[in-house]
Amino acid sequence: MSRRSFLDQSARSRATEAIKTIESVTAAEVVVTVRQAAGKYHRTSVVFGAVLGGLAALVMLLSPTVYHYLVIPLDAALAFALGAIVCGIVPSLKRALTPASTLVSAVDAAARRAFEELKVGTTKDHTGLLVYVALFEKRVCVLPDSGIRVDVLGPEYQSALDEMASAVEGLDDEAFLRGLLGLAHPLGQALPRQPDDVNELSDEVV
Repeated sequence: MSRRSFLDQSARSRATEAIKTIESVTAAEVVVTVRQAAGKYHRTSVVFGAVLGGLAALVMLLSPTVYHYLVIPLDAALAFALGAIVCGIVPSLKRALTPASTLVSAVDAAARRAFEELKVGTTKDHTGLLVYVALFEKRVCVLPDSGIRVDVLGPEYQSALDEMASAVEGLDDEAFLRGLLGLAHPLGQALPRQPDDVNELSDEVV
């Protein structure tokens, strides 16, 4: 699977239908957003470049070959630039070199910003629920508003979260949709849809 599979129109349409299915049985308002990345991680590229630059300088300093005094800093600078550029354009390398805690923090912060930007917290009964997918980080963050009591949703809710997390980690959009649909029953049990419920938030994936 690839990140593109989450972003194509077919995947977005199927996710929108899944949201409508969920909301047909619950008063909760589900919003799904799929982002290329939650952060830039420039620091990772800089550190990788610095390590390569330092190694290049060390090799030349320890080499039996005598280098001109200008060659060493120039080659080290070139190695630094090359390392930073390569790290910046190879997502798998940058992700592998970025600490997991940094990825988690970036996704959490980005999801909270998206919660505000997409007005998930503006529903009448505060029953919005954001599903934030970060493809570079291969992580998903689910943020319920205050009107959704997670403590009463039970193991079925956690199972749906786990399935979505595993699906995003494997970039499997079909498994992600199954996990997303798994939210329907626990949300429907805790917050059943009422006859006068109004769809307050868009069902379109953003």
